[in-house]
Amino acid sequence: MHEFTANEVIDIGKNIEKNGQHFYTICTTRTKDIASKKIFRVLAEQEKEHFKTFEEMGEQIKSKEIKLNVPVNQTKYLKTVSEESLFTSQYLKEMSIYQTFESLEDILHFAVESEEKSIHFYKTISRFLSWRDRSTIKKIVREEKDHIAQLEKMQAKYLSKAG
Repeated sequence: MHEFTANEVIDIGKNIEKNGQHFYTICTTRTKDIASKKIFRVLAEQEKEHFKTFEEMGEQIKSKEIKLNVPVNQTKYLKTVSEESLFTSQYLKEMSIYQTFESLEDILHFAVESEEKSIHFYKTISRFLSWRDRSTIKKIVREEKDHIAQLEKMQAKYLSKAG
């Protein structure tokens, strides 16, 4: 078992959400479709709210040094996913993400994939959190699933226009 502090997990969550907000804000400038711009703005605002939720969780445990006993294989997974596969600054830079998208379809594909990975990450960490914090994470997961539904709706619309 490896010990993660709850603060480390919260910092990872804050980073994911901050960069998700940044990503969706950039997306509003990458599309001319007014409906898509509106959805990207809403998604950015929701990511901002998720960030605030993680901040509040952090404030609640700030004075405590809560350790989460995470199996070593899960620790490696959590670190890898949080550093390489989600909305992280490093990942976005390495992918030169804002320059490589050729179309709205590319943006949407990346966004859906990132949201799915975020959900998987949050579900994994929730097993190691308190019951109260688990319910908070479950709420965030539900909202991330809503993001996927909105993005998939945009994909279907885009594909029907392109086809």
